[in-house]
Amino acid sequence: MLRLNPPKKLSPLRSFDGRLYLVGGWVRDRLLGVESKDFDFIVEGDDALYHEALSLLLKTFPPEPGSRREFAQFRTLRWDSPGGWRLDLARPRKETYPYPGALPVVSQAADIAEDLGRRDFAANAMAWGVSRPVAGRWVDRFNGAGDVRLKRLRILHDKSFEDDPTRLLRAWRLMPRLGFCFDESTDQLARQAVAGGLLERVSWERRRDELLRAFEEPRWAGAVSYFAAQGCDFGFLPPIGPNSLAVQLRAAGPLERLAACYAWQLIEEKRRMKSPLSEHPWPLRSVGRALGQIELLAFKKWRLSQQPEPLTLAALKVVRPAWLKAFRRAHPALLNGRDLKRLNVGERLRGSILDEALNLVLEGRLATRRQALVWLKGRIKA
Repeated sequence: MLRLNPPKKLSPLRSFDGRLYLVGGWVRDRLLGVESKDFDFIVEGDDALYHEALSLLLKTFPPEPGSRREFAQFRTLRWDSPGGWRLDLARPRKETYPYPGALPVVSQAADIAEDLGRRDFAANAMAWGVSRPVAGRWVDRFNGAGDVRLKRLRILHDKSFEDDPTRLLRAWRLMPRLGFCFDESTDQLARQAVAGGLLERVSWERRRDELLRAFEEPRWAGAVSYFAAQGCDFGFLPPIGPNSLAVQLRAAGPLERLAACYAWQLIEEKRRMKSPLSEHPWPLRSVGRALGQIELLAFKKWRLSQQPEPLTLAALKVVRPAWLKAFRRAHPALLNGRDLKRLNVGERLRGSILDEALNLVLEGRLATRRQALVWLKGRIKA
């Protein structure tokens, strides 16, 4: 029997008379010798035992205000607790998938063993008892401990990626962090899933959420690189990882990393989008607005009189620092179409001349309207 030496914070749970288990990532990480504050609990038994376990957990890990969320569809309760703890509590579940890429239909499972059979990878399908009746009990139906030793991810059945293609995205996030790779059979099935277009059947929102989680990873550049290398690049991710960006964005948050990568591809690489990211829904409206501003800048449709979003400024700080100075000056556009018309500039040339003027302003070479008019007259004579 393996002993995982849980933190003292869990000691009050030993008094619980029901069968309470820690499952998934915490168990995997403890086998790797990694401390984790993410607790995924499963409690066996009836409603009374569930509510008793919940009461004890809430007392031991008081929720931060507004963090408690119930996912009735998935029979799960989640909350954050001061000190960086994150907790999930559920009863044993089993899942069926109406079609590839669909959200699962969840029903109650008989016990912890059946619950583990619905998990994504064997390394995440282990449980360890923490309450009195099952204290120290080890449940590992699929030899997940062996996979952890070999540092590999192995699906539990051949239809796993077909049931839930987001397991591919989850794997590409986990592998750089853990230093794992697919076993041979899983790797072959993953390639078949990608080639068969299974990821395209997943809703934008679910793929987007996995992308944002990738940008949250401590080794986010490696995770993003996996996404791109496997063809799930969302139309803008660098094909070999953001390299220099990874160094500059080491202390940045996930949204700043997302915006900077997007700005790099559109502004530096001059890559045009088939489906601009601003057209898709985002958890915060400000994210969509910032991505739209980056698109306007890249496609030469920006006007300096507009108010830039903080996320836009964060991206430009990394990608185009000189442009950031122009935005901070917050002056209106120095030239417009009426100026060109008064100087008899033909309609066909007006757009390109205004684009040149915008670049000069962003680079700090034009700072006042007087300078801009002098430049314009010289540009026309040339």
